[in-house]
Amino acid sequence: MSYVYIAVDGDDIGPQLRTPIINNDIEGAAKFSRGVIEYFTNLRAFFVDHDYEIVLCAGDSLLARTTQLDNFQWLSRIPSGLCTVSVGIGASAEYAYLALQLAKARGKHRIVRIDQALADTVHVWNI
Repeated sequence: MSYVYIAVDGDDIGPQLRTPIINNDIEGAAKFSRGVIEYFTNLRAFFVDHDYEIVLCAGDSLLARTTQLDNFQWLSRIPSGLCTVSVGIGASAEYAYLALQLAKARGKHRIVRIDQALADTVHVWNI
């Protein structure tokens, strides 16, 4: 069975959480944490509504997959919330994760898809 994977990760969650912790604002840190949990719970439901199976949803990360052919236009309607997210799409969890990292490297709050043809040209070797 062939899947398409989507990896989602919150942008700059660590720095946003560090500020209240460093300022000893425990209630602020707890409130922010609850907001992230609520947002990703809503994102989870958003993906389930689009017939995606949730592989994992923890902290500010989500990995989902489907066997359906998809044009991904619906991703432009990702609900807004407490934070922005970056999204990677690929034919495997690995490619989705690599696409996610590329989305973050290109400025965050982006969607990047690695097609199989491109992925087939990636070479990795030890140094």
